[in-house]
Amino acid sequence: MPFATFQPLRRRSLALAAALLAVAPFAGAQTAPLTIVVPYAPGGAPDVLAREVAPQLAARLKRTVLVDNKPGAAGNIGAAWVAKTAQEGSALLLATQPMVTINPLLFKNMGYEVKDLVPVTAAVNVVVVAAVNSSLPVKNLADFVQYAKAHPGTAYGTSGIGTPMHLAGLRLSKMAGTPLTHVAYRGAAPNLTDLLGGQIQLSIVDYATSKPFADEGRLRILGIGEPGRVPSAEGVPALRESVPGFDITSWFGFFARSGTPQAQVDQVATELRAILSEPEMRQRLLARGMVERAEGPAALAKLVKDDTAMFTPIVRDNNVTIE
Repeated sequence: MPFATFQPLRRRSLALAAALLAVAPFAGAQTAPLTIVVPYAPGGAPDVLAREVAPQLAARLKRTVLVDNKPGAAGNIGAAWVAKTAQEGSALLLATQPMVTINPLLFKNMGYEVKDLVPVTAAVNVVVVAAVNSSLPVKNLADFVQYAKAHPGTAYGTSGIGTPMHLAGLRLSKMAGTPLTHVAYRGAAPNLTDLLGGQIQLSIVDYATSKPFADEGRLRILGIGEPGRVPSAEGVPALRESVPGFDITSWFGFFARSGTPQAQVDQVATELRAILSEPEMRQRLLARGMVERAEGPAALAKLVKDDTAMFTPIVRDNNVTIE
């Protein structure tokens, strides 16, 4: 074979070999089990969502999909495992909003950085409400603001320092021009217990937990934090209807380790969005106080950026610390 003919053939062979080597990790990742890491204990809303999605995702990808709970440090332990330990393409992180928007403002060392994660798709909004004891003489959030102005020391409870609910209370205080005392609880249950007992005047809490007490007439839901009304909270107004511009957002989204092949990110995003958009799934989510928001990688990246910009001055101006 003449040398001039051999050289192009050799170059094509080398290029093909290099391409196959580049594809090999991706192909392996496509057949190996995929783990959805839930950075919280079993039984909570993130865990419920992951276990709803996993079997359908497995069927669509034709790949085993596992759910693994790695709780601790406000979600940082699970997030760090996906960002630093998991093989690229082998794991998804089901992150809550504060993990990628608020935690970086509060923790000196999370064990990872947000840039170590790549957005896959937003998943759901968790419906959040502002609720009062039914004996409190207020009907909506504007009434509550007037009550707080007339009653110094008015307190609101949330599930912890640095949560979206905590920062929402700080934002409401600024918008209303009156101080509100924050009381942090370890979860929604003790928060509502003190609301029902009269120790605090307002709870900012998820709708699913508060609804049974509202149905019993023991508390009054002043409004939901979503920009508009939702079918699962029929008859409940949006908070912004009485205090314009005031929303409380809380969302979950799926992330992968940075470096995961974009083709795999796009494929998983497409399948997750299809699963979350199914009418039956949307109804099941609504019954659990979640609203589907199946948005892709670019939309989730923008959501993280916008929310970080919103939370940064609130954390800074109120000197919010967690360590």
